[in-house]
Amino acid sequence: MEIAFTSKDIREICENRQVAVNNLGEDVTISLIKRLADIYAASNVYELIAGDPEISGNTCVIQLADNHRLSISPNHPRQHANPASLDSWINVSRVKIQGIYHAPE
Repeated sequence: MEIAFTSKDIREICENRQVAVNNLGEDVTISLIKRLADIYAASNVYELIAGDPEISGNTCVIQLADNHRLSISPNHPRQHANPASLDSWINVSRVKIQGIYHAPE
């Protein structure tokens, strides 16, 4: 899939290992790098296995290390951006990284 980013800060974290380590720590950075590689290699979110992806509407949340999560959404033209059902995600080949956050335990 193609990946875009909601902000320059998110892009920097995802594309610069040292920035990621400074912001997230080594373990989370390693898992982030692996999950981004998985996303790039996949044709759609249903091909993602690692990170136990959870789809809810037009958000897919992928687990990283240390209770961190990677949130993605479709990044297609408006008519394709709001999947009405989970089956619509099969057609999503462009995603946007919405954020990386720490989930409460």
